[in-house]
Amino acid sequence: LGNLQYSLGAEKSIGNDRKWWLIGGELYQTTSTEDYWRTGIFENSVTSFFTGFDYMDYQQSDGFGFYTMLKPMRNVEVGLAYNNQTVSTLEQQTEFSIFSRYSDWRPNPAVDSQFDQIGQQNLTVGVTFNPYGIRSNSALQTTLSAKAELANIEGFNNDFRYNSYQAEAKSFLRLDKSTMLKWRLMAGSITGIAPDYKKFALGGIGSLRAFGYKMMKGNQMLLSNLELEFGSSRDHGNSWPDLSNTTISIFMDSGYSNYNSGLEMSDDPLGHYNISFGDLSHNVGMGLGLGFIKLEVAKPISGAGGQSVFWLRLNPTF
Repeated sequence: LGNLQYSLGAEKSIGNDRKWWLIGGELYQTTSTEDYWRTGIFENSVTSFFTGFDYMDYQQSDGFGFYTMLKPMRNVEVGLAYNNQTVSTLEQQTEFSIFSRYSDWRPNPAVDSQFDQIGQQNLTVGVTFNPYGIRSNSALQTTLSAKAELANIEGFNNDFRYNSYQAEAKSFLRLDKSTMLKWRLMAGSITGIAPDYKKFALGGIGSLRAFGYKMMKGNQMLLSNLELEFGSSRDHGNSWPDLSNTTISIFMDSGYSNYNSGLEMSDDPLGHYNISFGDLSHNVGMGLGLGFIKLEVAKPISGAGGQSVFWLRLNPTF
């Protein structure tokens, strides 16, 4: 089948809007990425097509999986997935963009420094509270999510045995009719030995905006994005803020990721987690929202490797 890409799946849902159960499975040979959280697919595609800057790294994934999701109550979703796959380093195949002389097509990194192909089975468990975020005019709304990717399970025939844990909180506080305080906090920890493509990486779009792309890597991570936004608060179809109007924002990004050898021999994701406030790098900035386009400038205030930058965004940071 060579370079043929495909994904064949089937799923069945049971229930209604308030409570439901979803089960499904798929067979695939496709391009995958761990970077969906950094930027939206549409934004990344547009940026790549016109400028040649691609903010995702990709792998080839061949295998199959099964999954189920359960919504036992209105504001809670629980998910469970099993995947059995071969993951391979994917060679970069294009250098085309509209403004080609400014292109910066990075080669996709190897899935690991020692391997270009690995076999992996994993079980992923996740839970989300208030998954739909802001849906009303409540003064405060928070979405909490936690995920565990378990590859260190007896009976799994894996090239790497690790467990990856990640938690995220997003809070939106309405200070008045035209002012919103937004805060995202993410933390992660990996026990055992994970392949390079599974390790945490901070820096650049969607994380620390004034620092180099993925310049901070490791098996533990902490990230904070704090933003104060001023703009229209009129309710347009239960959506706030009204993105058709101009907004002004000030923000601060803080984060750190590094390698912690204590986690390599541990089964406890918190036992050796040791990031402190003094470890964090910080940048500050301002943004101007013009409909679906947002212009941002950011400047580092502490930490090495940062520089003042300008961003043109089509998606919010979070």
